[in-house]
Amino acid sequence: MAVTGTNLGGATAAVFSGGGITATIGPGGTATSLSLRVTVTTGAEAGPRTLSVTTPAGASAPFSGFTVQWPPSPRPTSAPQRISEVEDGNVQTGYLVITPDQNTSAPFTTLRYGTLRNGIVQDQANVVPLGVTTGATLFIDFLNSASRNVGLVIVNPGGTTNAITITLKNNDGTTASTATVNIDPYKQVAKFVNELFPDAVGLAFVGSINVQSGSPFAVLGFPFAGANFSTLGAGNTGTLTAVPTRIQPAGSGPAGSIGGVNAILLPQFVMGGGWATQVALVNMSVTAATGRIDVFDTNGQPKAVKFNGDTKSTFTYSIPAGGTFIVGPRDENGQTPL
Repeated sequence: MAVTGTNLGGATAAVFSGGGITATIGPGGTATSLSLRVTVTTGAEAGPRTLSVTTPAGASAPFSGFTVQWPPSPRPTSAPQRISEVEDGNVQTGYLVITPDQNTSAPFTTLRYGTLRNGIVQDQANVVPLGVTTGATLFIDFLNSASRNVGLVIVNPGGTTNAITITLKNNDGTTASTATVNIDPYKQVAKFVNELFPDAVGLAFVGSINVQSGSPFAVLGFPFAGANFSTLGAGNTGTLTAVPTRIQPAGSGPAGSIGGVNAILLPQFVMGGGWATQVALVNMSVTAATGRIDVFDTNGQPKAVKFNGDTKSTFTYSIPAGGTFIVGPRDENGQTPL
């Protein structure tokens, strides 16, 4: 790699920010240019980096314009294999927050959920989440004799308790029942409609649920018919807002600011016990899209999961203009299960 600048003569070291990437100075350097041999390890975090060069005059100001980018997802060349993290153990749930880097656009994001047995998909569904809002409506169809039910997942992304008012409406628009659910800061609540309104739904119910609050939340529906499921996006009846900003300390992932105007909250992820979650990002801009994806458990704490071969709670992405990137579990051949 060639680096151009000023006062580079006699350079003795070149250091990139972050881990997983090293540089060795090659011969033939001048006061205005250097030749570097750059090595990027498999586990290097994707995203922008800076480069500092040490000369007899000291360390240079950081050079910008460098980006570590993961290779594209491999195309399937063999039959899918069983993935232990997907099919074994207990079901783990939580939510994800995608935070684009400053001055980069948010990628178009699709969530895919699936159930698997011996590497074979049994059922799957896709959804584009509504976003963070103060009001939403979802269709409800409950039939006990057919094991037909609807699960609601609600996330409070804010730093104070969120009082959520849930109104169950009959198919003629009249109110059947109302409930209030208090969700603590950064936590997730998941309930079936007959858990929220056991008396009102009875043995069968068709209508809608309206979810409202003075503070923002994210919601997603999951209709079930026995073991089969689908996803149910919500219609917006409130005000779409930014994901509240949250400062994440260093832990299983790097420290940083999560949320903001361009951030995306994905209300549910589920892994284990035969379940898998996959996130597909499409960069629709004309420049590279970079950022981080943070995984949280139902209590809002960082949750380490094995996505793309690494077990951690924060994943970074770097997607070229018009490119795509998939985050999710992988088998031994690097294939996604869904």
